[in-house]
Amino acid sequence: LTFDDFIRLKRVSDPQISPKGDLIAFVVTEMNKEGNTSNSDIWIIPSRGGEPWRLTSSPKADSNPRWSPDGKKIAFISKRKGSPQIWMIDPKGGEASQLTTISTGVRGVIWTPTGKNLAFVSSIYPDCKSDECNKEKEKKKEESLVKAKIFDQLLFRHWNSWRDGKRSHLFVIPAEGGKAVDVTPGNFDTPPISLGSRHDYAFSPEGEQICFVRNIDPELKISLGTNNDLFETTTRGGKTKTITENRANDNSPHYSPDGQF
Repeated sequence: LTFDDFIRLKRVSDPQISPKGDLIAFVVTEMNKEGNTSNSDIWIIPSRGGEPWRLTSSPKADSNPRWSPDGKKIAFISKRKGSPQIWMIDPKGGEASQLTTISTGVRGVIWTPTGKNLAFVSSIYPDCKSDECNKEKEKKKEESLVKAKIFDQLLFRHWNSWRDGKRSHLFVIPAEGGKAVDVTPGNFDTPPISLGSRHDYAFSPEGEQICFVRNIDPELKISLGTNNDLFETTTRGGKTKTITENRANDNSPHYSPDGQF
């Protein structure tokens, strides 16, 4: 195989089985050597095999397909209008509609078991109470002639991206549209920076509570703390309940079907 052969290969990833089990949504990524770019779209194929069909076709990346519990919608993340946002589409095809317009972008979308809400993560400035505040801070940073970065704690760089004073927060938004609610405010990352691809948050079976991972250990400020714990709040935000308090690393929460555990 040559380098050009590898470039021509289409990458298949993130398969998601429909609630009925008859269809699989997945992502296909194609490379463009001349443009030094890549693009991904969402495809669907019958679970028993057959001919796949393209569900989305955008010059910008479409990814992370997630079926609604009733199988009538697929939520996905797209950069077709700039920053990554949640979009909705009928699995039978048609035009996609945009659900979120948060300036800091979104990642890690999941549905409530009831299909009423969705949760996602966005990296925001922790002292901002509104998206307008985040927009203003981003604008000032871009317009500033000073490009030096000042840090007084670790971790200041995650892989190839600078932290720049932002924190990852967990948001909940109605599936029919509306205002996204930051349910994990404060100067903490929710979920903490992960070395894997797991989701460190989950909805309860009735969809009214959400359990998430957070690290509030003071040692984290000197990049020593891995004492992640589990917390719970409602989908409307408010008071946070501590679930675990041990010194070990707790992650990957999942509710039992009856919600008792």
